[in-house]
Amino acid sequence: MKTNASTICGVLILQMYKRRYYDTKPPWVRRFYNSKAWRKKRAYILQRDHHMCQHCKERIEKALRTGVPLKQEDRKIPIANEVHHIKELEDYPDLALVDINLISLCKACHEKTKQYGKKAPVGVRIIKA
Repeated sequence: MKTNASTICGVLILQMYKRRYYDTKPPWVRRFYNSKAWRKKRAYILQRDHHMCQHCKERIEKALRTGVPLKQEDRKIPIANEVHHIKELEDYPDLALVDINLISLCKACHEKTKQYGKKAPVGVRIIKA
């Protein structure tokens, strides 16, 4: 893999070519995410959850139940634009299109999940000089 090396503040930084997350996945995973079945299921899950982030919705409902005060901006449920596999696709391919394994999340909540990007390549590697 080609790298672009430069020195900044005494630290050697190797900038690798950036690739999309799914480009690093096995071919069958890329095919799955590009399939008509996935696109239909993704649209169905977003519609089922009314395009609301389910993590944010649960957090707000819990705060209201327990009487925890929320700021005005924290009371809004963000629009969900991503569908998350609760049990990761690569580890549980048989659950790929099972409704109870899929949940609608906003980008921020999806990035907080343990699986998000765990196998993605690191874009910047820092090596002390």
